[in-house]
Amino acid sequence: MKKLLAVLILLALFIPSLSYGLNFFFGGGGIRRAVAYSTSSTITCFTSVLADTSGGAITITLPADPIEGCQIAIIDAAGTFATYNLTVERNSKKINGLSENLTLTVNNLHVGLVYYNATYGWRVLTY
Repeated sequence: MKKLLAVLILLALFIPSLSYGLNFFFGGGGIRRAVAYSTSSTITCFTSVLADTSGGAITITLPADPIEGCQIAIIDAAGTFATYNLTVERNSKKINGLSENLTLTVNNLHVGLVYYNATYGWRVLTY
């Protein structure tokens, strides 16, 4: 965990917008843990996903029963989303009010998702 935190701090020093995003998600009771993923997985609330798609496209499935205020951060750890996309599977909840999955296709992208309610579902924040 210490090694992962050191990497995040170094990234934050060199990518100012990432610094803002990490401050938002790690400060004030937001994201509780950061986990590296290189295969498709289902995640839980308050997780920061360090997604490595360098070996191929993956799917991250959002929690089935999120609570209002549940936060998720997704970071393109390998800088390969344009080559190997990451699909955010909505798990029957809406994303920005739409009944569609979210596909991330921009290298070095990091996004946040906050669950609001059944009408609007997950709200997407980009940095």
